[in-house]
Amino acid sequence: METKIIAYIIERKDYDMFDEILTFLTENGQKITCFAPGTRKILSKNGRNIFIGSSAEVVFFKARTENKMSKLKKIWILKYFPWDYRGDKNFLLLSELMEKTVFFSLDTFTFYQYCVDAISLESLPENLLTLVILEKYLKLSGVNFETAKCVGCEESNFTNISLKMHGFVCEKCDKEKNKYPPEVIKCFYYLFEEEYMKIEKFLTEGTYVQLIHLLKKYILDNLGIKISSL
Repeated sequence: METKIIAYIIERKDYDMFDEILTFLTENGQKITCFAPGTRKILSKNGRNIFIGSSAEVVFFKARTENKMSKLKKIWILKYFPWDYRGDKNFLLLSELMEKTVFFSLDTFTFYQYCVDAISLESLPENLLTLVILEKYLKLSGVNFETAKCVGCEESNFTNISLKMHGFVCEKCDKEKNKYPPEVIKCFYYLFEEEYMKIEKFLTEGTYVQLIHLLKKYILDNLGIKISSL
C-alpha cells in the first residue's frame, strides 16, 4: 500500500552496492524504516534528496507483513539541514540518542525538531546547547529533577546535588560522597528550570566538563544509555 508521510531523515545505512536503509521520524512520532533501492547511484533522483537531519515528504510502499521492510518510492526535501553541521558535536550527540531510543512519540519529533533548528540556527552557544539537549532528552524519557526544594526535608535552601534522590539536598540531608562546586549546582538548577541563558556566566570549561559527567551518569543510571559521542 502506497503511503505518504512528512518526516525527518534520522539515519541512513549502506546496503549492498547501490541501495540504502533509511530511518524516518514522522511528524506524528513514529519511527519508520524503509529499503531505498538505487539511492547510492550517481543519477538517482531520490539519492539527491536524502540528507540526515532534513525534513522531507516521503512516499513509500508499506510492508504487508512485520518481517518485511517498507520500500521507498519517492522523497522530496522540505527543509534542508546544512551539510556544514553534519560533524557538529551536538548533531552527532542527537544522532546517537535517536539510534539508542526505544520508544518514540510526538514528543520525540518535537525534541528532534528543536535540536536540529537550534544546531543550524546556532541559537545557543555550543557547550550550552549540549547541556540543553541532554536535559531535554532526560525529560522526554520521563526523568526529571526536583528543583523547588530539598528532596529530603523540603527545605528551600539546598547545598548539593543528589542524582540518586533526583533532586537537590540541603546540608542536613546531604549523604553524597561528592560535594559539587557552587557554580555546578547553580548551572544544574538553571538547566532543569529551563533558564538557559542564566547558565552562560558560570559555564567555564571546568564547570562544563563536570556537568557533562553528571548528566551522562544520570542518563546511564536511569535510562541505561551510555553516551559515547561526548
